[in-house]
Amino acid sequence: MLFLLSLLLIFMFDWVKIMDDYFRKYALLACLFILSLVPTSANAEKRVALLIGNSAYQHTVPLPNPANDVRLLASVFRALDYEVLEYRDVGYIGLKKAIRTFTTKLGEYGPQAVGFVYYAGHGLQVGGINYLVPVDADIEKEADISLYSIETNALMQGLTSVGNRLNVIVLDSCRNNPFKRASRGLSVESSGGLARMDAPSGSLIAYSTSPGHVAEDGDGDNSPFTRALAQEISRPGIGIEIVLKRVRQQVFGQSAGRQLPWSSSSIIGEFCPAGCAAGPARVSPLPGAAKITDPAHQAWLTIKDSKNRRILRSFSKRYPKSLYAEFARITMDELKPGKSRTHAAPVALKNRELRTLGKTENEEHGRFFVIMGSFPKIALPRANKRLAQLHDKNIKSHIIDTNNYPNLTDGLYAVVMGPYNRDYAIFKNIKAKQLVPDAYVKSGR
Repeated sequence: MLFLLSLLLIFMFDWVKIMDDYFRKYALLACLFILSLVPTSANAEKRVALLIGNSAYQHTVPLPNPANDVRLLASVFRALDYEVLEYRDVGYIGLKKAIRTFTTKLGEYGPQAVGFVYYAGHGLQVGGINYLVPVDADIEKEADISLYSIETNALMQGLTSVGNRLNVIVLDSCRNNPFKRASRGLSVESSGGLARMDAPSGSLIAYSTSPGHVAEDGDGDNSPFTRALAQEISRPGIGIEIVLKRVRQQVFGQSAGRQLPWSSSSIIGEFCPAGCAAGPARVSPLPGAAKITDPAHQAWLTIKDSKNRRILRSFSKRYPKSLYAEFARITMDELKPGKSRTHAAPVALKNRELRTLGKTENEEHGRFFVIMGSFPKIALPRANKRLAQLHDKNIKSHIIDTNNYPNLTDGLYAVVMGPYNRDYAIFKNIKAKQLVPDAYVKSGR
């Protein structure tokens, strides 16, 4: 279009030369008017989204959902005409290159460019400094964290140096520090979650949960925070602060108050992720929307922490064919005095495991433990004490030598529940955290 307009203007200037003074004046005004209609790159707002999801961690607890979360948000942002830079399971060098590519593009698009950064994966804080953890981070002591992880302040400084008008940074990464339990000699000050970080001028930082707390990875294909974000961010005419407020309401309600998203904003003016002009939605139905609106799934989110056997029995009768009905029956059995089915995996999960075991060496189909505590070999009495505490609460657990399992750190005794298949280990870990907040899932293959 710009090329055709240029040819038209050249023709008009040549034509103006042969006209008398009276018509020449009005012809020149027409040329200037046409030029004013041509958008320039300096005035056009370019929106770029950097999406990073790390699931397949090599030296610590893998996360099921971050890669899925990135796929979901990538489809939403592309439908909103963002330029999307999508990365999954990136190591240290890959993470550095992704940030450099992103900031370079923002710089090329000029001061009116808008940047949107989304990171899902392991994140931790040491001494009030937050870090994003690449999938190849091999951390065995506290000093390794700054060597093998990316400091969030470095990301913020890179964006500030670009000088574009607005940046949004979303961190769905506030998990418990996985290396505190899985690595030798690591001692950190963090008790879980990320530290508070104020947003510099012209930017907004959003966390999937409040500072110092931990977020849930979710029992579906996406984290609760990302599901809500994908829904709300696609609504036209809604400012980013209102978007995040609605996300906060959804997540807080679905988690029964356990998770409260938080944000810090220094944005001047208004920014609407889907455009500030009100109108019909510009995006197609979200991938996985059927799962999000599944009645059994929604009902289970509401009652899954209930200790009332009548409520659980009613759920099982209402949704007898759902996988969650088996979870409800397990919970009811565990509420019976003196009875426990801790090691009885749901039938659907057990059958799927039997079909897949032996057919693949993929870690996803391997055997997983719920780690209830790891202790050095010289601290066996502490491990036995933890085991006794769990037995007192009717939790079936035992001690294993981590040297016998390739994916566990050598030189430790671990108090574990399992082994289970991956899905059921995640389910049991939700229960375990009620007794041992630092419980986590780890493959034994």
